[in-house]
Amino acid sequence: METGQQTLLYHFDTEVDLTYKADAFTSRLEKLDNMAMNLNQVVKSEFQNSEGKIIKEAIKAMEKQTEENRQYYNASNTTMKNMSARYTDIVNDMNRQKLTLYYDIIEMES
Repeated sequence: METGQQTLLYHFDTEVDLTYKADAFTSRLEKLDNMAMNLNQVVKSEFQNSEGKIIKEAIKAMEKQTEENRQYYNASNTTMKNMSARYTDIVNDMNRQKLTLYYDIIEMES
C-alpha cells in the first residue's frame, strides 16, 4: 500500500485588523501635543510685551522643550501604530496552522 501526504494552511478564524487598539494611546498623545502647543502660545502671549534677557531665555527654553516633546510624541505615535500592526500580525498568525495530512492510497483492482 502506498502512502500520500498533503500540506495545507488551515485558518481557525478570520483575519482581524487590530490596529485600532493604538487609537486610545495615540489620541492621548495628540491631546498632550495640543495642550503643549496651547501652553506655549499662552506663555508667548503673556511675555509678548515683556523684554529682557531672562524673558528671552525663558521663551527660548520653552520653545526648545516644546519641540523636543513634539518629537517624542511623534515618535511614540509612530511606534504605537507599528506595534499595533505587529500585534495584528501575531494574532492572525496564531489563527493559522500548517497541517500535513497523511493518507493511504488504496488501489482499485479491476
